[in-house]
Amino acid sequence: MSESQISESQLHCTGCGYNLTGATIGGYCPECGTRIEESLKSRAIIADSDLDLASYVTPVLATILCCMIGGIVSIIYTAKANAAAIAGDTPTYEAAMKKRSLWLTIAIVLTPLFWILMEFLLEI
Repeated sequence: MSESQISESQLHCTGCGYNLTGATIGGYCPECGTRIEESLKSRAIIADSDLDLASYVTPVLATILCCMIGGIVSIIYTAKANAAAIAGDTPTYEAAMKKRSLWLTIAIVLTPLFWILMEFLLEI
């Protein structure tokens, strides 16, 4: 194998998710034509992100303090994002982080609305 070829079996194209093992570093994805450097750069960005317990702090607090269902779902998407980041699967990582953010927002916004509604209904 040449030094300019991808040797990691878990590097996927950021454009389509194609496994880039054996592809030439200066080349393009054979499926969608995305530059391979973009996938390598994207993997480096994911590797620099916090994939430790700190990424679970907000979802756990949302579960305890706000909405249990929204918090638990955001914990699940955090775990999925971390696993995808470790595997170098950028499209899955980005999709999981978007869903994590959505469920955190739902948990944090809906809880006060629920309590306001409950106060109103109990006064009736």
